[in-house]
Amino acid sequence: MTDGTILAQRDYPNGNNYAKLTPDANGSYLSGSWTTVASSTYTRLYFASGVFPDGRLIVSGGEYSNAGSEVNKTEIYDPVANQWTVISPPAGWTEVGDAPCHILPDGRFLLGSIADNRTAIFDPVSNTWSAGPAKDDSSSTEESWTLMPDNTLVADECLRHPRTEKYIFGQNRWMYTGNTINDLVLSSSFEVGASACLPNGKGFFVGGTPRTGLYTMGALPTDPGTWTAGPDIPSINGRMMGEEDGPGCLLPNGNFLFSVGPVTSGGGTYESPTHFFEYDFRSNLLIRAPDSANAGGVPYSGRMTILPTGETLLSQGGSIYYYVSPGSPDPSWKPSITSSPASVSPASTYTLQGRQLNGLSQCVGYGDDSTASTNYPIVRIRNLGTNHMFYCRSFGFSTMGIATGAAIVSCQFKVPSTIEFGVSEITVVANGISSDPTSISVGNIVAVPPTSFSVFRGVLESGGLSDLLVSDDSYLVVRNGATTLMSESPITVTFDTTSPNAIPASLDFMVENHVSITGLTQRIDMFDFTAGSYEQEDQRSATTTDSTVTAIGSNPGRFVESGTHTLRSRLRVRADGPVFVNTWRSFTDKVAWDVGS
Repeated sequence: MTDGTILAQRDYPNGNNYAKLTPDANGSYLSGSWTTVASSTYTRLYFASGVFPDGRLIVSGGEYSNAGSEVNKTEIYDPVANQWTVISPPAGWTEVGDAPCHILPDGRFLLGSIADNRTAIFDPVSNTWSAGPAKDDSSSTEESWTLMPDNTLVADECLRHPRTEKYIFGQNRWMYTGNTINDLVLSSSFEVGASACLPNGKGFFVGGTPRTGLYTMGALPTDPGTWTAGPDIPSINGRMMGEEDGPGCLLPNGNFLFSVGPVTSGGGTYESPTHFFEYDFRSNLLIRAPDSANAGGVPYSGRMTILPTGETLLSQGGSIYYYVSPGSPDPSWKPSITSSPASVSPASTYTLQGRQLNGLSQCVGYGDDSTASTNYPIVRIRNLGTNHMFYCRSFGFSTMGIATGAAIVSCQFKVPSTIEFGVSEITVVANGISSDPTSISVGNIVAVPPTSFSVFRGVLESGGLSDLLVSDDSYLVVRNGATTLMSESPITVTFDTTSPNAIPASLDFMVENHVSITGLTQRIDMFDFTAGSYEQEDQRSATTTDSTVTAIGSNPGRFVESGTHTLRSRLRVRADGPVFVNTWRSFTDKVAWDVGS
């Protein structure tokens, strides 16, 4: 779920009771705790599901249920209210059963029919169904759908194998995309295995036969793309292996973990035990993974998900195990934060912006019987004093697409009411891969504006105190005091205010500023009243367009004058070296201190 918890269906194979796993204070799921949550109205086994951008979960259908076989019963779980709500199925659909599905890049839910070539789309904003485009295939039954970076969904057709097709999101239509090189569908059962997009942008498909396939996108979403053969699945103990339904998960190191079991030449017998392989796209090889202690059953009874900490969780046979593969993600795969609040308060909601917040893949695949894609951002905050980890509830995702590259995408997050105050760091996680941390302070935050300023070096050209209170492109303009070419004469502006308390729990100083030329360095200092001197808190290259810089002070009580509660900070701008410009200017739009209690 989007708050970092793991929601699990209990009473396998077809219960309606659910529990959630919450990591411990140090972020460990292994030492986490299980708690019971609300029960759904209907039991279901083998069904469609997906997490909406608002954080709710939809479950639809069920091959087996207390309401009958191949039911159309559909429910939505609200994790905030801890409540299940029954909704109507798509109009005219008497069956949903074990239908394939996916959350589309715009957050809607696309569902395929197991009876014919119809599809349906659920809009979580209006909470209504509409008819989707008809598929090229005769039916969606048993298919595996894989989300690609060009916002298409690739499906290996099971009834008309080895044909494939894809859904073009931008045109709301399906098109034929050629045949797989080797047939991935086991004829007697019409089954295939797990699939997902790899970090190199190719789709990897595991067969119900001992085959695998690779799909490469075309230059345009409307191009059919190309299929190549992947490595064959090796026999084990003289028995031919395949995945007649079963789980798979993209690991942080880029390998795809999946299960296999014995398949006879005719197939369709769903044999045990379960074994595991990793596919390494760099070498185009399958690597035998260790068997889990709970893998004595058939592959289709297993489920996988990726944890925000990067481990894979496997449930099978009533037990749950971790899987950790060696290696680290390529740094280019990481999500990155481009904008986040400098300070937050408990139980408050904020916006975070960044790149690749949804990861490079849907990550988790299975086929038609279980859908647990994790291509959405998870936000967490770590207190640097206690090292305790706090997961926020994320929602409001600007996209559910993958591999968004340099595009700036966003999400909202709500800070838990139990969070600890103090200097912290915030990270965003996509498919078990964490961004680099960004500094943040946590507390009951009060934004305090400056009450006075003084130009210590340089010449005040225009503006005043009122221009520092609001980010409105109305500036305090200071030029350097240069009188000759190549001068390094700095600009220094000092700002004062009064702290609302003598010993803040946290303190940061924010400046929105830009300069008139390149080649300048900007520095922020806070005055330490205990030491009687300024302390440098931030230094970087100054920008020629407005940028907001936040400097965080550790042990913030020393920055408050004991008698008057004065806070004092300064902005300094100077040339990196000699420049052939007689004068330059600093433009300050907004200044504020965030004081936590």
